[in-house]
Amino acid sequence: MMRKLILLFLFAPFFVSIANSQSAWYGELLEHRKKRDEELRMEEKSPIPTDYKEQFNGLRYFEPDNSYHVTAEFIRIKKPKPVWFATSDGKEKEYMRFAQIKFVLLGKQYTLAAYYSEKIRAQEGMSKHIFVPFKDLTNLIETYGGGRYLDLTEPEDNVLQVDFNRAYNPYCAYSDGYSCPKVPNENYLEVKIPVGEKNLYTEK
Repeated sequence: MMRKLILLFLFAPFFVSIANSQSAWYGELLEHRKKRDEELRMEEKSPIPTDYKEQFNGLRYFEPDNSYHVTAEFIRIKKPKPVWFATSDGKEKEYMRFAQIKFVLLGKQYTLAAYYSEKIRAQEGMSKHIFVPFKDLTNLIETYGGGRYLDLTEPEDNVLQVDFNRAYNPYCAYSDGYSCPKVPNENYLEVKIPVGEKNLYTEK
């Protein structure tokens, strides 16, 4: 009994640190969602249809799950190449395919391609922006059929934090008239990602 008490005393600060870290993560995620909901409710260019805004009380989300917040290996491509994404309105948008993101989720390894837009990176405060569109096995059922997006920040080294709880729908999920890049085949994940934004217009 005494040995167990000593071990508990020694490891108590470690467990407290983990609890505080998770609490901070959870609070930041809820604040992020609150801000996004408010922007979609109030912004003049919001994709939420005007006739729906009166009943719009925020987006629909999966419950937060910290197991989908992963530490990934960020592998830069020596010779980045331009790629053209097909868009929802039949046009094309140019991006640079410049890195791979490797991570383990639920005991299995996955890889996503990472891109950036020179136009977006030219904007103030966006010089390290990474665009990661992806599809998973929740699409067409619980989430938007066209897939979801992640906005990340390029790290200084080869370690990247990827939080799928912040996966969001393109504007095309909420209204027509937008030009949204389609997810490339290489970013199809054969796994459910039941976190982040869900469909808005369905109760599934």
